[in-house]
Amino acid sequence: MELHCVSQQGVMEESLSEEEEVIAKRQSSGAIREMLKAWETVASYIEKHRPHIVVAMRARNLYHDNAVSQFCQILKLRQKKSLQTTILDYSNFSQLFLHT
Repeated sequence: MELHCVSQQGVMEESLSEEEEVIAKRQSSGAIREMLKAWETVASYIEKHRPHIVVAMRARNLYHDNAVSQFCQILKLRQKKSLQTTILDYSNFSQLFLHT
C-alpha cells in the first residue's frame, strides 16, 4: 500500500485545500485505509488481467494521482499530527517531573 501512496508526479505538498480538509474530517482513518486496501486489490487485478498494459497502467496511474493520492496525503498528515502531539505530550510530561 505504501508504494502507491507516493505520487508519480513528485513529492506532494503537505497542505490540504479547505474543501479537502472538510472531506478529510468526515472520514475516519480506518475507512480511508480500507478504501486504499480495496484500491490495491483493484490495481493488482488490472496489472494481472489487462487487455492492453500501456493503456491500463496509464489509466490506473492517472486515477491514482488524481484521486487516491489525496487519501494517502490525508493519512500522512494525520500520522504526522499524531506524532507531533505525542512528542509534545511527552515533552510536557518530562518537564513536570524534571522541574519538581
